Amino acid sequence: MDDFDEAIRIKRGSEWPTDREFEAYFIIINTLRKTMPVNDISYKRNDEYISLIFKNDPSKCICKLYLNEPQNYVLILTDGITEERIDIANIYELAKKKKYFIKSLKQYLNPLFNANINSK
Repeated sequence: MDDFDEAIRIKRGSEWPTDREFEAYFIIINTLRKTMPVNDISYKRNDEYISLIFKNDPSKCICKLYLNEPQNYVLILTDGITEERIDIANIYELAKKKKYFIKSLKQYLNPLFNANINSK
């Protein structure tokens, strides 16, 4: 996190995402927008990470983004309990992880909708 992000976070409070976290959130939304209902994806900020959640329900966590350099990684929640760690060098790699986000999000979607999703 750079000094600017840290200053904004302190000014706004920890519930506000940093610019990098916002950008990561929008990268994921943009990656999923053609295959998933992205209007139902929001975020929740924590001191250590930002969670992407479904239907504004923290119990329906899609992933947790840890963007505190030098260790950038994503925890993908595949069944609501199991977490799969994916290391990333920078947030732009998130666009290449679409299949992981789809896999996580599918657990919260209607089974009929799931049958039509192409996770490639």
